[in-house]
Amino acid sequence: MKNSFTVTIEFSYKGESFELTADVDLDECMKKMHGIPPLHDLIAKRNGIDSYSYQYEVLHAEYLQFSQVEGFAADFIHGGEFDSEGFAEQWRQEQLGVILAEIAQRVLGIADLAAQPPLKRALMEAYRAGQSAPISLE
Repeated sequence: MKNSFTVTIEFSYKGESFELTADVDLDECMKKMHGIPPLHDLIAKRNGIDSYSYQYEVLHAEYLQFSQVEGFAADFIHGGEFDSEGFAEQWRQEQLGVILAEIAQRVLGIADLAAQPPLKRALMEAYRAGQSAPISLE
């Protein structure tokens, strides 16, 4: 499932109206940047607005508008704000679920890990234990 949206900011600067947009592929951001950059900064950069300009400051004072939302990203948009940290945590959990399902299929022959919640929990706990206290088996 693809996670993306279009984010728009409308504002006036020096008597001119601006409507700046950016299409944001959240999956790509997570893969390349390991997180979601500040959306105001992303819009400014993609629309050629220098971070040292007054126009940049005006842009930062405006609310974000979201459209064309795909995937579970919609669950993290509330009142014109995007909970990027909440999204990132959910995204990581989803990615881990995919990896665990592949392992369950390959090693145990289980086609649907979601149908076996205790096994899925055990695999998750094993993963987390390995992350928090790596051990050497030598």
